[in-house]
Amino acid sequence: MIDFYIWTVSIILIEFIRSTIQCDSNTLQGCLLDDTTKTTQMTLQDYSAYGYGFWFQYISTQTTLYESLTTFPKIEGLLILREINPETLTYRVFFYQDWTNNNANQEKYLYLQYESNGQMIQLAKFVFDAFDFDGKWIHIYVSYQFPYQRQIIMNDIQNDNCQIINYETSTNLEMKQTRIIQGGELKLQLNQNDEVKQLAYYPGRITYLEFNFNKNNVIFKTVQEFKIFVQQQFIPYPFCYIQTYDASSISSYIYQFGLIQLESWVKVDYKLNLNYSASVFGIEILFLPLINIYQKLVDLQYCLLQAWTSNLANGVYFQTYNQINPDFYPNLQQFMGQSGIAFHTLKQDLRQWHYVSILYGFDKAQIPVQNLKMWFIDGDVYEAQYHNRTYHFDGAKLKIRSGLLFDAAADGMYVTTESSKITVCLPESFVLIKKCHFSCLDCNGPYLNQCISCDQNSNRYLENSYCKCTLGYIESNSGDCIQFLDFYPTSVSDYNAKNQTLSQFGYFSIKEVNNEIIQMRCPQFNEMQLEKINCLECLTQPGSFANLLKCESDYVFNSYGQYELIQREEKDIELYVLDTSTSSLTLCVGCKTICNQNIDSNWHFHTLLQVYIQCQQQFYYKNGECNVCNSNCKTCQDFSICTSCYNEMTLNPLTKECLECPKECLECEYNSGVQCKQCIEKYSVFQGQCYPCSQYCLECLYVQNPKDGSYYNRCINCIDNQKYYLSINAVDCIENLDAYCTYAIQFHKSWFMRNRVNTLFHLYEKGDFNSNQLMNYCALCAKGYASLLSGTCVRIDSISDDLQYKQYCTQMYEMEVYQSLQLNLLQYQCLVYTNEFKQTLSASNGCDFMLLNCAYCFNNICLLCYSGYYAELASGQCIECPSELNCYKCEQRSKLWKNGWKIWYAIIHFMMKRGTFYDDIFGNEAQDKLEVVCKTCTIDFEFYLDKCIKKCPENCELCIKCNGQNKCVKCKESLTKSFIMKQYQQLVSYIYFVIIKYR
Repeated sequence: MIDFYIWTVSIILIEFIRSTIQCDSNTLQGCLLDDTTKTTQMTLQDYSAYGYGFWFQYISTQTTLYESLTTFPKIEGLLILREINPETLTYRVFFYQDWTNNNANQEKYLYLQYESNGQMIQLAKFVFDAFDFDGKWIHIYVSYQFPYQRQIIMNDIQNDNCQIINYETSTNLEMKQTRIIQGGELKLQLNQNDEVKQLAYYPGRITYLEFNFNKNNVIFKTVQEFKIFVQQQFIPYPFCYIQTYDASSISSYIYQFGLIQLESWVKVDYKLNLNYSASVFGIEILFLPLINIYQKLVDLQYCLLQAWTSNLANGVYFQTYNQINPDFYPNLQQFMGQSGIAFHTLKQDLRQWHYVSILYGFDKAQIPVQNLKMWFIDGDVYEAQYHNRTYHFDGAKLKIRSGLLFDAAADGMYVTTESSKITVCLPESFVLIKKCHFSCLDCNGPYLNQCISCDQNSNRYLENSYCKCTLGYIESNSGDCIQFLDFYPTSVSDYNAKNQTLSQFGYFSIKEVNNEIIQMRCPQFNEMQLEKINCLECLTQPGSFANLLKCESDYVFNSYGQYELIQREEKDIELYVLDTSTSSLTLCVGCKTICNQNIDSNWHFHTLLQVYIQCQQQFYYKNGECNVCNSNCKTCQDFSICTSCYNEMTLNPLTKECLECPKECLECEYNSGVQCKQCIEKYSVFQGQCYPCSQYCLECLYVQNPKDGSYYNRCINCIDNQKYYLSINAVDCIENLDAYCTYAIQFHKSWFMRNRVNTLFHLYEKGDFNSNQLMNYCALCAKGYASLLSGTCVRIDSISDDLQYKQYCTQMYEMEVYQSLQLNLLQYQCLVYTNEFKQTLSASNGCDFMLLNCAYCFNNICLLCYSGYYAELASGQCIECPSELNCYKCEQRSKLWKNGWKIWYAIIHFMMKRGTFYDDIFGNEAQDKLEVVCKTCTIDFEFYLDKCIKKCPENCELCIKCNGQNKCVKCKESLTKSFIMKQYQQLVSYIYFVIIKYR
């Protein structure tokens, strides 16, 4: 009995048959089976001969193989093709790849059989080297000719191995039709007593059938004759177009052909001095799509070994996947710290710029390439080249990283990259080179101010690490240094044609009534005034300025010896009106914009300038012009009638005047007098007045004590919650004197009162206790330290107790344990282990494997998410950090209590108190009272005032904080006043020269 499955039926009646979509032998578009099975059924009544051929490629990295091995208990082979007589259901051709020999003698077998009298007769056995078989394209051709001739041809074009098998059979073309099935899976049992054999889906690629109905050219006499025939048909020549991505990662790249190059400028930084390694470059292949598991193919890890042992150096792990077995199977352990094979010691500090280039894949001769090259600023070059045997991964889904940390792999480690690139489809291997800024010949970093030599043929010279254009040359938009005069016309006719847009520096062009173009001087322009360069809009964009006539920015020479770009406030923006009849400019004082009376609204007519206008915010319209308001008014109806006020002022609705808020008041209102609504830091508001917080307290609330009804200033946040901590008296902040204590709390020494009298929870009860009754305790020590009940933090490795796995613990607590009515039994409890050894026998119950992006959890609540995610207090799930915050790590907390860190010690408190788990740590507040804040920032940002702000650029010499942002006030030498003035004067001189020459 034979079981078979028909998935798709198509009737084919043309002389030479190909797939409906035109097959492209380079990209294989339209050539490959779309599904795992393809069935073709056709009539034979009109043919005395026919043949068909197809190509197939075994790719063990395809997930098909792994899925079949886990689905079927025992596999006989991998099914490639069956041809069946539909009337008798007998097999005319049965072709499969053997799986039972288990690569014995490092060989793979292809079996070609047919059925006769209920038995499978072996017609051919093709033998291949098991390691050479992966990725090889093989062509099979089957043909029949009346009355008895049959032919099978196997063609291995890569090794130039072509085998022809001729045989005869008593039945050939007597049947009316035939059915050909490619791929699929099958349970085969010819006779009732025979063993059932399982044939599985073929892992790889199979092309559509190509039919041959030329009766004079179906059976081939020689190999050469067949090769000529094949050359005229479809042959898979893998090819794809070279493409470069200016990115540090590609998440879903389908590999087609060739080599992959990863390259980037890199430098690392870190807060903690730890023995740690993290992957920065890599290529991974998807092998378990249902659970999104990848196998590394290439991995470059950076190792920082300056920590608690001496005489160690920086280094890298560079590894490529090494094929041990002929058939792909994940080998995750290969990339787990095998330093004897993969570690390379480097004397250079990896925190400095260096260039990395990696080349990986198969060249057009199908030879694996695995090269690494690193360039350092001291001139040293490190190279590594592997010759590992590896699997083909044609058609596989890859994740590629070039200068990007592997899945938030590092805690405290940061990577800065520049000019990251990923190039695919490179056909041949080549010598890897360092790539600098286009202006540099050689460099020690990615930027234009890091050149160490210049190409003299490019008309550049080296000055202060810049490759500058030589005198008489200027940099074009394409980056080349070309002669300055090439920018300008070289004949009178060219000049006249271009004179419509060309303006003398400090002037802009206008067209008079008679269409003559004249040059008008920019407002406030003075060649001799160097301390301030006014109205940049006119100087830099004279063409557009002629249309807008508005000055909004200036260059001001600041106290740091630098020109600083200043954007004017609204009240300082100048709007001009042009009188074309007199060719004169007039300043429209207080005007915001010139209006079109047919389109705009709220316009007024300026009687002097004869235009329609809108006035600026601090001006009012009266007597045909804009007049300035009283200086206290933000907006007004008349000089002394204010309609709104500036900050720290409030409007008296009776007198329409602006009154100042009281001292220490940030926002106030008028209610039978000036009443404060919000006070400045270190003050609280009560009944319209500001009251000072206690010493070291940043934020406080004036509240009523429920015990006696008295009012007091309750402190809710200290000026620095790491350097100070709240007192049980709910008023004061106590200084944290332990340098290794990150956060401290206070609680009652009594075991029974500790649950109620503590500062861990923000709703704690105010208490008046003396110091002998209270304990100052470190709720969170620095990494590598244990928190003792004495209140101090000690190094974990200094604890004398023989604790299991102590060397892997990074966060430990000394705890009182309650057992059998015995109090004050002490034991140590590790809460967090290193990545190298992550035990779940203590706080975690294994939920970190169930919660997506969770690194550490407790009671199905995530305590610590991977970088880029935060633990949502209400659900305990990991949510992605908001992209606009630019966080590397973030946390959710109460806007008022800022209690995000307390979640950690809450776990220890829970274990010590036998099940008390407080809601005010885990999201009892409404969602609108919570906030997400950064803890550390992404690479181009720095942490400042609880947020991530953009770092100053590297060419900035002096950077200050201004309005919560970085502000560069002094650039490096290339942008100093003397340099700018030199360029400024040269530019003016050149333009004057050109204009005068042609005038």
